[in-house]
Amino acid sequence: MKKADKTTTNEALQKRQKMFSEAEKLANIGIFEWDIRANQVSWSDGLYHIYGLKPDEFEASFEGFLERIHAPHRERVRQTIETAYREGKPFEMEELIVRPNGEKRVLFTRGEVIQDADSQPIRLIGVCQDVTERKKAERARLKSVKLKAEKSQLEKLLKELKETQTQLIQSEKMAALGKLTAGIVHEINTPVGALKSTMDTMSRCSARINQILENSSTLAEVKNNGDYQKSLKILKENCQVASSASERIIKVVTSLKNFTRLDEAEFEMADIHEGLDSALTLIQHEIKDRVLVEQNYGDIPEIRCYPAELNQVFMTLLRNAAQAIEKKGTITIKTSSDENNVYVKISDTGKGMPSEKIKSLFELGFTTKDTRVGMGMGLINAYNIIQNHKGELKVESEVGKGCTFTIILPMDLKKTIKTV
Repeated sequence: MKKADKTTTNEALQKRQKMFSEAEKLANIGIFEWDIRANQVSWSDGLYHIYGLKPDEFEASFEGFLERIHAPHRERVRQTIETAYREGKPFEMEELIVRPNGEKRVLFTRGEVIQDADSQPIRLIGVCQDVTERKKAERARLKSVKLKAEKSQLEKLLKELKETQTQLIQSEKMAALGKLTAGIVHEINTPVGALKSTMDTMSRCSARINQILENSSTLAEVKNNGDYQKSLKILKENCQVASSASERIIKVVTSLKNFTRLDEAEFEMADIHEGLDSALTLIQHEIKDRVLVEQNYGDIPEIRCYPAELNQVFMTLLRNAAQAIEKKGTITIKTSSDENNVYVKISDTGKGMPSEKIKSLFELGFTTKDTRVGMGMGLINAYNIIQNHKGELKVESEVGKGCTFTIILPMDLKKTIKTV
């Protein structure tokens, strides 16, 4: 062959090699080959690019490759390749690599073992593709699907809430919950509105991402698309808003469910703190920005009781404490226990009442509009509920300084005939 012909051939080969390398980078793929007999590993330029390495800085080897696999994935990757080598079968795997700058990338690898005439492995070849951006887009899509499912679940919970209210309308619980309806609707409508707005935004972002994926020919083009990055950022921000709104709705609905306990046995072991927290959540609209609540909870055991009835007592005392505070003030809840009893103290910094009126506090129709909020049947029912639990309801009060109700409940209560 003439010298000129050799030069032309070399130039053509170099041109094809350059085109091949550029195609690898555009497609985010790289090729490797392991000459098993010579124990030599070769990487294409595209694979060096994916790993963030340069040929003159890193000599490809099987052990060097393993060192760049994210540690928790390393053994699985080793076993996959060793199994393919041993059995002579093609393999596929997904691995997480760590670049020299600490950046993590997700790769999908497909490989094959080449055998000689005696079925002995002589070469292992394969191709890797960087699927990091595709994975991010898929996670964003799945997160959107999850939020839609959560929205559906919340709508179901709201429907159950309405059904629960219908069941309560014939009971004493409804008398207490009726006063809370406006507040609960407000507490739920606000996050539902936020959730609806975020879902609309996320739906548009998802549609934009799908459009970008359909119109892009390479993953590199997707990655460098400004609208794609912007849409991912908006999705992340709206996920946080939706999550916060969902948690608020679930907290309100869960508190109402705990308060009513319609799906549980009437007489059972119960957590007093759970009942107090549920009652506080349901009156939140009456006290927020006005009343500070201090919860000094002791280490108390669960007790056998009628939890739905005790929740009515907590609701009554907390609502009356809030109503006794004309402007701003504090409600303090303290719990403790000894060998025989559990104690719950609910104090307020409200109007208080004179000692002579405490004597008639639990009489039918008690009201003292000049010193304390009218209480009607609420305190009578609360007193009867505590009596039915073989406990005590005590009151201490001083005009202008507030009032303290102390509930004493026995730990060894046996099931009794309800009187309320």
